[in-house]
Amino acid sequence: MASYTTPWDTICILRALCQFEGLITTLHFAPCFGGNMFRLLLLLCLAAPPVLAQTADDILKAQEVLEALGYDLTVDGQESPAMTEAIKTYQRDWELPEDGILSDDLFARLTASYPYTLPTEQQIEGRDCSVEIVGLSRARLTVTHYGPCEASVREGPGTTISRYFQHGEWWEVIKTGTFRAGKLNGMGEYRWANGNVYVGDFVDDAQTGKGELRWSNGDVYIGDFVDDVRNGKGEYRFPDGSVYIGDFVENLWNGKGEYRFADGAVYKGDFVDNEFTGQGEFRYSSGSVYIGDFVKGVRSGTGELRYPTGDVYIGGFLNGRPHGHGVVISPNFGTIEGQWDDGCLQTATGWAALERDSNTCG
Repeated sequence: MASYTTPWDTICILRALCQFEGLITTLHFAPCFGGNMFRLLLLLCLAAPPVLAQTADDILKAQEVLEALGYDLTVDGQESPAMTEAIKTYQRDWELPEDGILSDDLFARLTASYPYTLPTEQQIEGRDCSVEIVGLSRARLTVTHYGPCEASVREGPGTTISRYFQHGEWWEVIKTGTFRAGKLNGMGEYRWANGNVYVGDFVDDAQTGKGELRWSNGDVYIGDFVDDVRNGKGEYRFPDGSVYIGDFVENLWNGKGEYRFADGAVYKGDFVDNEFTGQGEFRYSSGSVYIGDFVKGVRSGTGELRYPTGDVYIGGFLNGRPHGHGVVISPNFGTIEGQWDDGCLQTATGWAALERDSNTCG
């Protein structure tokens, strides 16, 4: 008896082809069409390459997630060998076929399009009670809690250890302190897998209050936190001995502060996004002192520069050098007033018989 395809068969085929588990679902819909059609569809399923996520937005989103998970690549929306290797490493961690291709299936995994990769409110059974995991999905994640529980929720002093597989090895995140309604509150400690450590106040699992954050590279911050962000007053120390003391807004130096360099130089004044911008005083290790305007760490605007010799320049600055109208007061030569261009004196009055030489630039 000849086989044929009805409109219902066509609908069934389309439904089958659109399923995530294409081959398995095709078998499920096999009764919808004749044997010859089923065999043809089966061959097409086996031969079909993975569907690719082609758009630049897709690539960019996937790169952002991979970077957030700790994989090494450039986030630029462009395919590259580094991205291919990052995908292969991710696939290897998740025990997936390693082809390095950003298929629709892999893109859906990365962007949490499937229920089994949803990044929020996963209930993982710990040793003694359930633990809510919030964040990006980690490969082969296991969570164990050591401490008392009430109604299967962490309550009281305890330690939660999360283990996951990444870059071919196991990593641990350790959270220790007092839990209330399943979340860390009060004094506690959080140890990241990369070696960073926070010790201080928590409010509902978030770093909020006073605390100390030590990075694995040697950087240290001591000060105020609000919802895991450095906000308020604080001190940031670098391994070379330099330190910033002052205001923080959204993790950045913003407001009033003081930066002490390892060589002894000190800046006091305004900061905008980690840079000297606004009014400030800079005491150089050479003994010179500048008081005036700064733009992104450079003397620009109006200011006063005092040298150890006693000479003083008062006037305009651009890109760190005298520019525009200015006055030089020297204990040896008196006063000269003139116009500067990129640090070089162009026209002047005073200092009788002034000779134009390299000393007029600086």
